[in-house]
Amino acid sequence: MPEDTRPSLLIVDDDPLITETLSYALGKDFEVMVSDSRHHAVSLLRQLDEAPQLALVDLGLPPMPPTRGTRARSARQSSSPSPAIRRI
Repeated sequence: MPEDTRPSLLIVDDDPLITETLSYALGKDFEVMVSDSRHHAVSLLRQLDEAPQLALVDLGLPPMPPTRGTRARSARQSSSPSPAIRRI
């Protein structure tokens, strides 16, 4: 079976209805990964060989210490940052 060539997408939201809806709507075009918290998202990112090409993050989630997310991101071996779509 050929390797999945769809771009990767990380959805971070604590509302299962939102993550399920986005996964269903975008799953045809993206390889979707879902996390229900920032802490879990950081753990997931540490396990990946490459950063997702796009991230949808709920900014209403409880905050993390700013350096924790930065350290997790720099720990990955990725040459390009992932764009993030944020609610304003």
